[in-house]
Amino acid sequence: MKEKIKQESGVTLLVLVITIVILLLIASMAVYSVSEAINSSKMTAFTTELKIMQSQVNLLNEKMRNGEEVNLDGAIYKGNGSEENTIGIQEIGKSIKDKDIAIQADVALEAVGVTTDEEKNKYKYYDNYIIKNGLGVEGVEQELLVNVEKREVVSYKGISNKGKTYYNLASLPDAMYNVEHEDTGAKPDFETKINKISADGKWEISIENITYDGYIDKWKVKYKRDNEEGWTTTDDYKFEVDKQGTYIIKIFNGDIESEEKECKTKYEIEPELLDGMQPIIISDSGDIRKANSTSDTWYSYDVSEDDDMTDGGTTEGGSSKWANVELNGNYYVWIPRYAYKVDKDVTYNNSDGITTNKIDIEFIETGITNQNVVEEVGEGYKVPEAFTTEEKEISGFWVGKYELSGTIEDLKTVPDEESIKDVEEEELTEAIKSLETDEIAVFITNKTEFEAIENLAKSPYGRNGTEIKKKEEKEQTPEVEETEGTEVEEDLTTTTGNKYGIYNLFGDGYRVTLLAK
Repeated sequence: MKEKIKQESGVTLLVLVITIVILLLIASMAVYSVSEAINSSKMTAFTTELKIMQSQVNLLNEKMRNGEEVNLDGAIYKGNGSEENTIGIQEIGKSIKDKDIAIQADVALEAVGVTTDEEKNKYKYYDNYIIKNGLGVEGVEQELLVNVEKREVVSYKGISNKGKTYYNLASLPDAMYNVEHEDTGAKPDFETKINKISADGKWEISIENITYDGYIDKWKVKYKRDNEEGWTTTDDYKFEVDKQGTYIIKIFNGDIESEEKECKTKYEIEPELLDGMQPIIISDSGDIRKANSTSDTWYSYDVSEDDDMTDGGTTEGGSSKWANVELNGNYYVWIPRYAYKVDKDVTYNNSDGITTNKIDIEFIETGITNQNVVEEVGEGYKVPEAFTTEEKEISGFWVGKYELSGTIEDLKTVPDEESIKDVEEEELTEAIKSLETDEIAVFITNKTEFEAIENLAKSPYGRNGTEIKKKEEKEQTPEVEETEGTEVEEDLTTTTGNKYGIYNLFGDGYRVTLLAK
C-alpha cells in the first residue's frame, strides 16, 4: 500500500512540473504577443500621423504654388513669398538652426538622405502648437520636420522598432512604394560623384542633386558595370565599388525610373619616382622648370574634350602630358601600366594617308593581369608584356625621352645630340651601366617595351593614330630654370603632339629603360 502511494505521489509531482513549464511558456508567449501588439499599435499610430500630415503638406504646397494665403496665429503667409512684403508658405514653422532643435533635426534629416546644409535649411520644425492650433490638424501628436516645396514630411524623433529607427513613410518596412506621389510623366534626374577611398582600388559613388517634379522623398538605386548582366540594388545614396570601369546607374521608385547614366571609376596614375629623379614642367618654348612632386601639376594622362579626334588623330598638339623627369642631366618619361584593346572594326585614315585601328586604353593597377583583365576591365583587353618582369608585375617604367647619344664613355639621353647607332649591342649593354645607380637599373629598351610605348602613342592619350613626324632639325638643349612655364604648344615629332612626349620614337637609334633595383 505504501509503495502504491509513493508511485502515485511521484506521478503527481512530474505532472506538476510539466504543468508549471507549460504555464511559463504560455505566459512568455502572452507577454511577447502583448509586446508585439504594443509595438504594432505604435507603428500604426506613427504611420497614420505621418499620412495625416502628408495630406496637409500637400495642401500647403498647392496653396503655395497657386499664390494663396495661410493665416497662422495672426501671421499671413502667401504663395512662395515672391510678392513684396510677403512671407512664403514654405516659411511656416521654426528654423531648424535653433540650438534646441538643430542636433536632433540633423540626425533625422541625415537618416532620410538629406545631407547638405542647403537642403536641410529648406525644412521647418513643426511642434504640436503649430500643427494643432496653427494649421488646425487633429490626430497628430509628434513633432515634425517639413519641406513644403518638396512636400516632404520627416518625424523629428522617429520611432524605434526591432533595433531600427524610422523617420518617414518611405523608410518603413515594405513601404518603399506605398508613399503617395504625383506622377507628372517626367523622369527623375540626378548627378553622380566619385571619390577614391583606398589605394588598392575602391571607390565611393554618391547620388546627389536628385530632381523630380512629383512628390517622392526616397529613391532606390540600381547599378552595374557595363560588361555585367545583373543589377545591384541599394537603398543608400552612397555605395562602394571595388572594380574600375564604367558603371551604369539609375534611380527608381516603383514604376517611376530615371534614364541610365554612366559613371567611370579611373585608376589614378602615380609615377614611381626613383632615387634622384627631379620632376619637371616644360614650357611651350622647351624651357624646363623644376616641379614639386606633391604640389605642382607636372603630368596629366588625360584627353581634352576639345581635341579633334574625328579623323583618327590629333592634328594639333595633344592635351595629354606624360610625366617627365631629369636624372643626372638626362631626361626620362613615365609609361604607366595599362590594358589595351585593338578595335579592328574601327579604322582611321588620316591626312598622312596612314590607316590604323582604334586603340582603347584603360590605366590599371598592378593587381590586374592577363589572368583577370577581362573580368576587371572588359572583354578584349590585354596587358602588355612590358609590365611584367622576371620578378614581379610593375606599375610602369621610365624610358629615355631621347635616343642614346654621346659616346660609349659618356652616354646621354638629351636633345641636340646625334644618336649612337654604329655600335655593338653587347658593348652598349656594358656601357649603359655608367647610367645606373645603387637604386636604379638601366637596360636597352626592348621590343615589348617599345610596343607598349607605341600602343600608348597611338591611343587618344598620345596621337590617336596620327603619324608622328620625323625630326627634321635638332632640338635646342633645354636649361633647368626656376621661371614659370606657359601653355604647351604643338610638337608633332613627339608621341603626344606636345613637348611632354617621347621624341623620335621610330628612329633607328637606341633607347634606355629605367627600373628600381
